[in-house]
Amino acid sequence: MNVTWFLELLASLSVQAVLVVLATSCLARVARDSRIACRIWSAGYVVLLGLVVAALLLPHPRWIPRFGGTLSRPAAVELLMLEVTLGRVLFGVWLAGAVGVWGWMVVQSVRVARFLKTCRPVPTEHPGLHECRDVLATTAGVDRVSVLSCPALASPFCWQFHRPYIVLPDFLLGLAPRELRFIVRHELAHLRTGHPLQLFLQRVVEVLFWFHPLVWWSARQVARCREFACDDAAIDQPAEVADYLRTLLIVVEHSAVESERAAPVLAFGRGSGIVASRARRLAEIARFGWSPRRSRRAMTSAACAWLIAVVSCFGLWLPVDVFASPRSNWSPWPRWSATVLREFGISARDFEVYDDRIELHELLEPDDSNSDHAAISRRALAPGSAELPQREPDASAYRLMPR
Repeated sequence: MNVTWFLELLASLSVQAVLVVLATSCLARVARDSRIACRIWSAGYVVLLGLVVAALLLPHPRWIPRFGGTLSRPAAVELLMLEVTLGRVLFGVWLAGAVGVWGWMVVQSVRVARFLKTCRPVPTEHPGLHECRDVLATTAGVDRVSVLSCPALASPFCWQFHRPYIVLPDFLLGLAPRELRFIVRHELAHLRTGHPLQLFLQRVVEVLFWFHPLVWWSARQVARCREFACDDAAIDQPAEVADYLRTLLIVVEHSAVESERAAPVLAFGRGSGIVASRARRLAEIARFGWSPRRSRRAMTSAACAWLIAVVSCFGLWLPVDVFASPRSNWSPWPRWSATVLREFGISARDFEVYDDRIELHELLEPDDSNSDHAAISRRALAPGSAELPQREPDASAYRLMPR
């Protein structure tokens, strides 16, 4: 892999991420149902991860004409030097950012794991847990959910790594059983619908696309969808909305005066913006009732449009790489995946193909008329990433050996 290939990959995946996030957001709005919207966002994150894997392991189509073949030789030399420098800088910045974001998330997970050890279990005989006892024992098809409490916590949250936990502040245990039941239902809904796994997919995407503002915007949108879905699960009918809102207000008021000593991943009253959105939505439900769902035909049409947009993203590769040959409609196979295919006896082209009309390979050869070419040959190619054969007078094709 050379730096110009990385520059093309970074630019193309950034544009593809824009289309995937916007298409997923539109489909989630059409769905209206918050539970379906959460699944749609999870599918969008899976698509983003799939695009990254496909970019690293598979060749990609070249539907956009490459402009490098129309440049003069001096202009191509200058563009190549610029791409080499820019590619190296961006790779270093991306790697440092990805490591930093991943390290921060690991530290947060370790803090939560240590915090759970300081909490004490809540007896199942507690009045607020009595009505949820059967659900606690069967949630998400895993072992019994452990309910913990801690005086240093301002708002409840749930956590699941090896086993599921619900952590409650001590002050909530003094609420009426009906109010505590709302909170437990909300947290159980996070676990039943697989929100910890969805959050893990989101975190992986945030590590890879830490530089992308739309990815962080989508994180706020999906966090709101998760809270909406759990609010719907916490109340059985619109008549309970008023009591649920009062319970939410109690949590928010306590959170405003108490500082949290843990780093919850799925918090009941997390974020003032999300809490305000939840309150407005619950007030609308109490006033107008549940929103009607979209028809099956509308959802099918929107899903087809989303699928077309996702498939189109696979072929959207920007013609950034100066080394790319316009002779083929497909890029070469990456070297690592081509090597695996050869082990199974499958031939895979992992080089660029040039003909007599394309002299881009000469940019990498020393020339007495331009001393910059030798420097480019040393700077542009990473060790072991490319080899160039000597030009033969009767050759009809030239190959830039493998990426």
